[in-house]
Amino acid sequence: MRFPLPRVLYLLAFLIGSVAGAYGQAVVEATDAEEILSIGRSAHFYRTDAALPIDEVVRLDRSGAFAPYLQDIPNFAATDEEVWLRFTVRRDVREPLYLHVGSAFIDRLQLYTMDGDRPRLLRLAGDDRPFAERDVAVPSFVFRLDIPPGGTRTFYLSSRSFQPLFYTLRVGTLEPLMEDLHTQDFIQGIYFGFMLLIFIYNGLLFVSTREKIYLYYAAYLFSITLFMGFIFQYFFQYLWPDYPQINRFAVGSSALTIFFAILFSRQFLSTRENVPGLHRVSYLFLAVPVVIVLLMVAGWHTVALEMAQVSILLMAVYLLVIGFAVHRQGFRPAKYYLLAWTVLIVSFVLAILESLNILPVSPYLNYLQIGSAIEVSLLSFALAYRINTYKRERSEAREQALQAAREKNAIVERQNEVLEERVAARTTQLNQTLSLVEEEKKKADHLLTNILPRDIATELKDTGHAEPRFFESVSVLFLDIVSFSLLTQDLPPSELVARLDRLFQGFDDIVRHYEIEKIKTIGDAYMAVAGVPTALPNHAVRTVLAARDIHAFVADVPPDSQGRRWEIRVGIHSGPVVAGVVGHHKFAYDIWGNTVNLAARMEARSEAGRINLSEATFAQLNGQIPCTYRGKMEAKNMGRIGMYFVD
Repeated sequence: MRFPLPRVLYLLAFLIGSVAGAYGQAVVEATDAEEILSIGRSAHFYRTDAALPIDEVVRLDRSGAFAPYLQDIPNFAATDEEVWLRFTVRRDVREPLYLHVGSAFIDRLQLYTMDGDRPRLLRLAGDDRPFAERDVAVPSFVFRLDIPPGGTRTFYLSSRSFQPLFYTLRVGTLEPLMEDLHTQDFIQGIYFGFMLLIFIYNGLLFVSTREKIYLYYAAYLFSITLFMGFIFQYFFQYLWPDYPQINRFAVGSSALTIFFAILFSRQFLSTRENVPGLHRVSYLFLAVPVVIVLLMVAGWHTVALEMAQVSILLMAVYLLVIGFAVHRQGFRPAKYYLLAWTVLIVSFVLAILESLNILPVSPYLNYLQIGSAIEVSLLSFALAYRINTYKRERSEAREQALQAAREKNAIVERQNEVLEERVAARTTQLNQTLSLVEEEKKKADHLLTNILPRDIATELKDTGHAEPRFFESVSVLFLDIVSFSLLTQDLPPSELVARLDRLFQGFDDIVRHYEIEKIKTIGDAYMAVAGVPTALPNHAVRTVLAARDIHAFVADVPPDSQGRRWEIRVGIHSGPVVAGVVGHHKFAYDIWGNTVNLAARMEARSEAGRINLSEATFAQLNGQIPCTYRGKMEAKNMGRIGMYFVD
């Protein structure tokens, strides 16, 4: 999911800057060896999707393609683009000048200088290169500028990152720059030391008590610290300086944070007992880290990052909701828990606003670090308060149990005689009741297997719940009736319902013949999936054959009372889904995932009497069914997708 706001800001900056650009670019003049100068407002910028050679960049600059940048700290939000900055520096000090790019998590940096009319490469850098190649051994980037005393040079700096692209851009002599960087390292050291201290403390508590809640909390702390270590590149500097490719998997630490935050919260709030309905939702969040890791492994790092950001925000809101629900039931430690997650939500929103160039960039500690430090402190209080509460409640329960035992003994002695007389009568009545129960159980079992797949129904009866399952490859079929609203305007209700019933019964018979699982109907829409709950190696072929039979069945249905024949359109997509049972009073077996959404898009882009396939489904047919390529077409919120019509 992309946010349009940064584009608007950059457009405004370009329009304003086009006027300012008529007066030329400001020169950054270094006249004091102790001063650190900001370059942001003295720079011009250009954004491009392509990796341009420097000669082409210079040509574009001379043609007026570069726009003035109007902020102190360059901020281009989450982007796959390459950003070029041009700036001019004059050296009026004796000591050499250095350029500081104040972000540790930039994948690639290129710095060029102009020798007359010809550009010359000064430095290649980035977190995708070994750490030993850096001019100065610091987590961010410091480059020596090739400027003679009293001279003026123009520089071109390109940057690209799979993380949000924003950084301070400053110039100065080495000594004041290093003093400022040491101040940043000192503040970061306080943060990491604090997180490490709480991590070790909870790890020791787990070793001594074997309570899983301490393990989950320590793992949650570790995941946050790991993420911050990635962002500020301390781990790269000290743990894997020769393996920069590890840096591309930083978003994996966010996946760990989601996973262990859910496990800790479920244990801390006892959600399975206190809020069983909301507890089942947590399984969706436990599946999100798997999706993030898959996106990361597939090379979609920006998508994985944006999914992690959205998922963490949604997770924080979800945990806030279950915290309120448990707190309303009288669980007093939940008040610290609620406050902690409120702080996290606020800090995460502030961090997003920072990455979107709405809030200024903090040079020392980011908003997530401040929020996470406050959050873990409050969660530690909540954990301690929870332990004390449970100790007090256990002591009170022990006293109440002793008193109840004394009273119970007295009552039991008085009731023994009465119970013996009632046993015989109750036995006869119980036998009759058991017969009725057995009969009703058979009816209920039959009804349950009609609603849910047999394996799922059996699991639900045996365990009381059905575990959600991930299926790596299935085919999802969507169909609906063309112009259904217009068709039904003139039909009597009885005819409408009877006609829909006839169609859906026919659809049910066809999908059952091909061992496809019907999921649900919504109005005139019908949804089924092949490969769930039992994997099918040829699910795509089965689904297409079923869709063709459905079209043939609909074509044979006589016209309605208005003389109109009904038509359908079908869409099919293949990919991974999560399947499970939802609901408490009325069970429903359903599937979720991007595959479901894309199948719906295939149906929406289909035509009457046609079967529209995605590229993924067509690839799985292996040429067994002839199809016609439609080209890449726009799918709502999915981009351009290759589509095929079944011939």
